[in-house]
Amino acid sequence: MKLDEIDVKILNELQKDARIRTVDLAERVGLSATPCQRRLKILEEEGFIQRFTALIDPEKVGYSINVFIFVQLERKTETQFEIFEAEIHKCPEVMECHLVTGVHDYLLRIVSHDMAGYEHFVTGKLTRIEGVKDIQSFFSVRRITYETALPIALPRHES
Repeated sequence: MKLDEIDVKILNELQKDARIRTVDLAERVGLSATPCQRRLKILEEEGFIQRFTALIDPEKVGYSINVFIFVQLERKTETQFEIFEAEIHKCPEVMECHLVTGVHDYLLRIVSHDMAGYEHFVTGKLTRIEGVKDIQSFFSVRRITYETALPIALPRHES
């Protein structure tokens, strides 16, 4: 499925407010409610919309520590990657996990209530995963920017 201008408008509006009523969404994108609802359903079925969620302020719920951790594995084998990724999926404090290029194999972003929680994650979970060779942690002092909305637009055609 290829996105058109209306689809892009729908996705951008939903990124601003996922709780918007279909009637209001339709008005903002220039459709009536029924065609808008159909397009929304198709966007979900086609996987453009993965899920609807609420963004929670981490500090309001006690997560004052945000850490980026580079992980290097002993061996670069498919089995080793599968083991690591399966174990990381079991860790609720891992907000993001990326397979990366370069010296390190993974970049994690974790949250913690305090240093004891961070230490527990590293010594009680991360370093116990089979094949973890090295980790490097970088603590976020202050978040400068944080966006969840993708900059969705149709490709421009140069003339």
